[in-house]
Amino acid sequence: MNKINLITHEFFPKRGGAGSVVEELASAASSIGKSVRVLVPENDTAHEWPFTVQAIPNSGSHSFYSCLKTYSSMRRLQAEFKDSVVHLAEPGPILACIYAQLTGFVPVFGKLILTFHGSEILRFSRRTDQRSLLQKFIKYADKLHFLSKACRDLFLEFYTVDTGRIAVLPGAPSKFRKKSDAELILPDRAGKIVCLTVGRIHPRKGQHNCIEAIRRLPESLISQIQYWVVGPVVDAKYFQRLQDLADQPGLDISFIGEVEDGDLPIIYSEADIFIMTSVPYRQSVEGFGLVYLDAAKHGLPVIAHDIGGVAEAVKDGESAILCEPGNVDGLILALKQLLENKKARDEMGNNGKKFSDQFSWENMAKELYG
Repeated sequence: MNKINLITHEFFPKRGGAGSVVEELASAASSIGKSVRVLVPENDTAHEWPFTVQAIPNSGSHSFYSCLKTYSSMRRLQAEFKDSVVHLAEPGPILACIYAQLTGFVPVFGKLILTFHGSEILRFSRRTDQRSLLQKFIKYADKLHFLSKACRDLFLEFYTVDTGRIAVLPGAPSKFRKKSDAELILPDRAGKIVCLTVGRIHPRKGQHNCIEAIRRLPESLISQIQYWVVGPVVDAKYFQRLQDLADQPGLDISFIGEVEDGDLPIIYSEADIFIMTSVPYRQSVEGFGLVYLDAAKHGLPVIAHDIGGVAEAVKDGESAILCEPGNVDGLILALKQLLENKKARDEMGNNGKKFSDQFSWENMAKELYG
């Protein structure tokens, strides 16, 4: 089937892993000759894409009201879905469809693909009604797609499905597009070694672990470091906590904020070490970690926590150093190893480039859509 309909509640300009996967996958599918339409929240359509974008009249949340709007839109498009691949690529449309079963309506698809990113598996499973409804709905799916083996294994803890319908296909480095109209102004690195984190300012991304490890380094190494924190603030209290941690004599820490995707290559090229120490947080997990591949693509050695699917986005001991969550001493040791040895940084960075080359959005599109 050459007609692909991807449905998502998260899309540009909203930032997030699920939205990035949809954007990259739709572009890749278009590049291999598929006719692609992406159904997105109504306020996310003001951009030029190599595929068709159609609005769903909802807010983009996972609220019952937004899911109801998606369900209504899918009913209107039922005739078109019968002859096409329908890919529910984000938790919102999956929620819409599992609740649609309560009305007795189950859309008919030419082929149905469900993608699971990680955190939604825990959220679905903690509610008895959602867990039961999802178990019923997955029988209609031709393929269940997971971005990592860790996501697949988490899913199989709660749901029963024949493994022949399961596909583990990770993401790939981002194809950075839109640049900011304004000039990107970065801190003067003053000859220091730049450690970089790119991610939302949120407890799950664990920026506090990075600052704590830097604070506990020997003074001779602290004086050599700049730490850049890039990403939007989505938790104001956590951001204040980070600022308080950073407000210590001798620390050189800059909160750069959110930047356009197209400006990220400039930031990666200025950095020396990528560090992001994600942690489990409530019902949220790191399903894969596209940002680690982006860092590797730009030749940066990676320091990260060994949780979720992170170990599949890096090559421990070759392109990255993985540490156990909560082990600050391990983070300190990893930082010292890379700060004191430029040769080790260069070797791990080169290994990361080679490793990231193995991942391809086009290959994912071919595997999913045929």
